[in-house]
Amino acid sequence: MALLVQYVNKSLGYIPNYELNALVASGRILSFKRAEGNWVDPAIGPMRGCGKPGSYNGPERRARFNNYNPGVQ
Repeated sequence: MALLVQYVNKSLGYIPNYELNALVASGRILSFKRAEGNWVDPAIGPMRGCGKPGSYNGPERRARFNNYNPGVQ
């Protein structure tokens, strides 16, 4: 899937989604457009999948699925 991005020189372009992290890390991207239509500034906006493992302090809502065995009732 291609993402619409705005480079630091204000030009727009499409990139493959797997290149986003590298371009953000190199400082070449000002913003990118999400599928929902909103623009995200990676310097200040939330980035999906960037949480550190163990950084969530809430209840574990997926625990019931961790040992899922469809053959056992």
